[in-house]
Amino acid sequence: MGPITNVETEWILSGKSDWIGPEFAATLSQHPLDSIETEFPHFVRSVESPKGPERPRDRHPVFYGCYDWHSSVHSHWALLRQLRLFDDHPAAAEITASIDARVTADNVAREVDCFEANESFEKPYGWAWLLHLAAELHLWNSGQAAAWREVIEPLEQKIVSLVESEFLTQDRPFRVGTHQNSAFSNPAAKTKILRFRFFAMLFSTSLSTGLVFFGPSEALFYYDAGPLFLGTEVGSGSIIPSAV
Repeated sequence: MGPITNVETEWILSGKSDWIGPEFAATLSQHPLDSIETEFPHFVRSVESPKGPERPRDRHPVFYGCYDWHSSVHSHWALLRQLRLFDDHPAAAEITASIDARVTADNVAREVDCFEANESFEKPYGWAWLLHLAAELHLWNSGQAAAWREVIEPLEQKIVSLVESEFLTQDRPFRVGTHQNSAFSNPAAKTKILRFRFFAMLFSTSLSTGLVFFGPSEALFYYDAGPLFLGTEVGSGSIIPSAV
């Protein structure tokens, strides 16, 4: 995909898609659609037995794709938003079939079980993306969205409950420079703003942290690991566009 030129900021922020053609829409969906069904490589975080960790597909039957859970949720949100905003999306049938295959009551129940067993999993960054995905479904007035929203609801309610009990009750911020950063988690501030506005503020700050920290570090990683991931020579000029 070439650079986007002559695009007004207002167009991007408007939440409308009439300035994007079908070819561009198909390009935007390509990578997230491929990623949500790609199980490996995957960051499993820990090894719990000599036999190794449970496969991502078994542990998280809805959001097993991508490198980690929150990236899978993020990619699902990106596709759902495209379906909501783009009339006659060129990849609509493929996107719908892919999500339909995983978003089932049994699979969502398994996702909920994981949070029952480990309440701090993906706190708070992944929680925010799941609620963002749920919000997208609530904004989308269609029968398909209503069906997915009903299936996802137990997981949405579990995350809402965790936000209430495990996040908004914190008495001090967690300032680590990764996805666990609680950002503006000031107990005094919580009394001044609505709880979900506070969480939205957290989410925005977490994204900023990721852009500042992980943006450069991920590009440097691929620059150094070119032969393995990109098929190019380490340190060559040709790897820079792909790494970035």
